[in-house]
Amino acid sequence: MGKGMSFNGVRKDFVKLTDGREKSFYAPLNREVMKTQWGYRLKKTTTELLSISQPIEYVAWSDEEALLKKSELTSWLITKEPAPLRFDDEPGRIYWAVVEGENVEEKELEVIRSGVIHFLSFYTTGEKKEITLLPAFQDFTILGQEETVWKSKSTLTRSMSKYTLENGLGDIIELNYNFTQGDVIEVDYEKRRVTRNGQPFAVALSLSSKWFPVTPGTISLKASDATTVTYYERYH
Repeated sequence: MGKGMSFNGVRKDFVKLTDGREKSFYAPLNREVMKTQWGYRLKKTTTELLSISQPIEYVAWSDEEALLKKSELTSWLITKEPAPLRFDDEPGRIYWAVVEGENVEEKELEVIRSGVIHFLSFYTTGEKKEITLLPAFQDFTILGQEETVWKSKSTLTRSMSKYTLENGLGDIIELNYNFTQGDVIEVDYEKRRVTRNGQPFAVALSLSSKWFPVTPGTISLKASDATTVTYYERYH
């Protein structure tokens, strides 16, 4: 059985990957260099989108079947937001991508159709990770190459007038409210959003709060009550 791929959590077993994938080892970098009287200085670096072109093939016994499978491909591949793209031969890597275009026109041996799907990847991650924070600081080893976003969820085991989630560098998310046992507090770093029992709860966010990412290396974290933090290791 040939190697395949999944996109947006879905596999199409009739799609087989063929040789010739075109992809850089990492996303292109745009370097902005400034000339000074002493030489040159790197002013800014921005990461561009990673282009991925993947040849595919599938069997269609008639033009009608080919048309149906192309429609199925379109419904599968067109998304409004970047979705996880996984290749069988790149275990542990997820490309968060959108489709830039696809071309499946060629007919080979009457029944085999082939073509190329073009993706644009916004960023690359490993698998989802999960850690549990407690009221005392714990050290966690974060793998990956870049800082990453995170989400947290805590079902409070007791009443409290303040909920905090903080790192060992003095950065803290602080919520001031008369919480009761069973309240569910969720924090989304990427969207800068806080909810209580599924409802927006930004009103409780202290002005002294300072949002912080999860960074590679060893990081110290704690929360007022047992809290599950999920994140993806991020790569170039």
